[in-house]
Amino acid sequence: MRRYRRNKSYPSVNTWNYVTPGKSRIDSAGCEIPAALTEIEGYCMLNIEFGQRRGRYNFEMKPDGTFKRQKNTRYDPIMKPDPYPKGCPRAIRPVCIGCRHFAWCEPDPDY
Repeated sequence: MRRYRRNKSYPSVNTWNYVTPGKSRIDSAGCEIPAALTEIEGYCMLNIEFGQRRGRYNFEMKPDGTFKRQKNTRYDPIMKPDPYPKGCPRAIRPVCIGCRHFAWCEPDPDY
């Protein structure tokens, strides 16, 4: 059985980007991106669930800046990470809009 330790990475895209939907106005959940939005904030959620379940412990930050180790109730030693989907650019691009790992929201107008 292959173990994923802290020093080994697993497939993930740790970034976000402003994306212009163009002709791709249907997201992976089948929801239509409103026509009024010319730009959206795009996120890759690949292996988010795996990342939350891979460690035995979580760490709670105390008000004084120290950390308290707690048992991770979601820990699952059997869970395996998903591989990168075929054609994944490994960055947030308009092609990602149809991917099942793609998440989006309206852009922050103050940013």
